[in-house]
Amino acid sequence: MKKLILFLTIAGSSWLLSSCNSTAPNTDQILQNEASRKQLFEQIASNHEMMMAFMPVMMGNEHAKMMLQGNKDLQGMMMSADNMMQMMKDNPSTMHNMMSAMMKDGPMMAHMMQMMSQGGMMSEDCMHSSMMMMQGKGMNMGEMMNH
Repeated sequence: MKKLILFLTIAGSSWLLSSCNSTAPNTDQILQNEASRKQLFEQIASNHEMMMAFMPVMMGNEHAKMMLQGNKDLQGMMMSADNMMQMMKDNPSTMHNMMSAMMKDGPMMAHMMQMMSQGGMMSEDCMHSSMMMMQGKGMNMGEMMNH
């Protein structure tokens, strides 16, 4: 009798464990079905914790990074004036790095000074004086120096 109970316990446990494994969804089947794949994507995108776990996976994948960089809609949204200003406020070191890079770009600096002059933030004389000083330091100011 003990042997029968032991056998039934082992057989039942084996059956239970094997049935647990068979109920686990097959990811290939889920991803092949367009409706379930879309539902999965929407679930991840709408859940903050899942999205936070997904971001490092995506950023660790070269193809995913290329896809993000090539997405013009995403770039436009990220580079909008409001988003850029907020990003610079949220991350001062990023702002500093961006400003340093822009200051090394003569044509960009010339354009920025021209915009400031047109906006009444810098006098015409100050703009020309600044451009001459920068050109004197060897910075190529581009075509703007001729205007």
